[in-house]
Amino acid sequence: MKNFAETLREYIDMYSEGKVYIFAKDIGFSATSVYKWVSGESIPNIQKMIILAEYIQEISGIPYSYIIMQFVLGLEDSIAIMKRSIKV
Repeated sequence: MKNFAETLREYIDMYSEGKVYIFAKDIGFSATSVYKWVSGESIPNIQKMIILAEYIQEISGIPYSYIIMQFVLGLEDSIAIMKRSIKV
C-alpha cells in the first residue's frame, strides 16, 4: 500500500507534469507545504485533504471518495514513517 506522500506524488506526476510548484499554485496552497507533504515531512489536516481530493477529482475525473480513501488508507503508513524518523 502506498503512503500518503507517495499517493499525492503520483497525482502530481500525472496531472501537474510532476511539478509540485504548479500543483501548489493551481490549488492555492504554498509550495513549501506541498513539498513537505510529498516528502513525508508532514501531513495535511483533513480539511486540506478534502480540498486536495476535490481538486484532483476536478482535474482527473477520479471519484472524490476514491481519492479520500487512498489518502486515509495511506495515513497509517505515513504516520509510522514519520514516527521512525523522529529522534527521541
